[in-house]
Amino acid sequence: MMFSNRFRLLPCLLACLVVRSTTFADSLQAGFATVDITPPLGLEMAGFGPYYERRATGIHDPLMAHAVVMEIDGKRIAIVACDLAAVTRVVTEEVREEVAKTTGIPGQRVMVSASHTHSGPAVPRWIGWGAQDEKYLNELPGKIAQAVEVASHNLQVVDLYYGEAPVEGVAANREYENGPTDRHLRVLKFMRGTKLLGFIVNYSVHNVLMSEENHQYSKDLTGLAIEKVIRDYPGAVGVFLQGSCGDINPVGPVNHVPLAECLASLKRLSDLFAQDIREALKNASPTKVDRVDIDKTEISLPLVPTDRALVRRKMELDDELLKEPSLSPRARNLLRFDRDSALAIFERFRRLPLNERVTEIQVARIQNVLIAADPGEVFITFADQISHMLPEWKVWVAGYTNDYIGYIPTPDKYDVEKEFSYPAYFTPMINGDFRYREDVGDLLVRYLVGFARQVCTRPSDGN
Repeated sequence: MMFSNRFRLLPCLLACLVVRSTTFADSLQAGFATVDITPPLGLEMAGFGPYYERRATGIHDPLMAHAVVMEIDGKRIAIVACDLAAVTRVVTEEVREEVAKTTGIPGQRVMVSASHTHSGPAVPRWIGWGAQDEKYLNELPGKIAQAVEVASHNLQVVDLYYGEAPVEGVAANREYENGPTDRHLRVLKFMRGTKLLGFIVNYSVHNVLMSEENHQYSKDLTGLAIEKVIRDYPGAVGVFLQGSCGDINPVGPVNHVPLAECLASLKRLSDLFAQDIREALKNASPTKVDRVDIDKTEISLPLVPTDRALVRRKMELDDELLKEPSLSPRARNLLRFDRDSALAIFERFRRLPLNERVTEIQVARIQNVLIAADPGEVFITFADQISHMLPEWKVWVAGYTNDYIGYIPTPDKYDVEKEFSYPAYFTPMINGDFRYREDVGDLLVRYLVGFARQVCTRPSDGN
């Protein structure tokens, strides 16, 4: 009789297992991890120049790679945000290769972003704005990939919440008086029952409160704010996706500021920003999730080559002027930059094509949230345009992602009759490249919106 009852129970047990398996497969899983990527002391710090040769003598707060892996229906995606000024395409591809080997997550489903702190090491080649360290760059991709690997081992079924909060008194437009800023921060909150496992934040503001007077590694404003929030939730991980802050600075002075004043501003504004993040987390609403997706595509942005003969002549003139022994240190630094950037641009003529910059964009979809990721320092007005063109989605625009291509300013910044614009004309010299064509921002918007629509409308099993 007992033997017979066991067989009667077997179909019920199998049915329960099937129901549980189906529920698990249809549920959003997420895992978080953080890995230390702080360089050794003595490296040059990137973000201020030219040729300040600002070497790190201490650590105000460690630099980290913060990763989240999400999975639903067997599809996994990874987002990793680094406390760095920028990443390069080479670093990103090395991270993707390592992640694919250790986790099986395909490269196109891995996003690598930077917070744009100006108190970290040089990752891209920036002439006069911080020298690269080869040993650190060789080790960096493995450390970033490790964060993704650990996060993939931490997968748990979670509930997702979406929230926003207004931001005031944190950021200001540095290019236009009373110009636009990012008016709200956006969060995705991942809960396991009553426990907060982690969250993702998107907002647009330059991480430059620690001025060139600072010689301590720091994740700066946004990183310190998130660090303050996670103290409320032991074990949680905060992932910050920098937005479109090409023309957005923190409120207050950011250059030539003594360290004591830097620290005072950092405390005040990070406290304020942390409170805004807490508010968004508190007010976040539950979101049913049955779809996550991510993909990348290559794009070309138009360049305007300079006159090669003029560049060569400039190099020769700078070399002559640098022979003058009575030059002040400041004048010598500026001439060194002028000469070295001209040399880099002269060498640029050897790399074809001359009239375009090839890079990539990436779009992630988490239910009704779209993360449109680009590799530039994009002016905030372009992020607003992307949001307006995709009204049915909650749009996050993330810059400094997967590569670094410099500033994407508005067309008026190319009008030399009005000004010699730092974003339009000077930063290409730092990058050793030609300037962009005036319509570069409009093209980038079209690329991002078009690709976002492709990702959103393809079948759920599309790659």
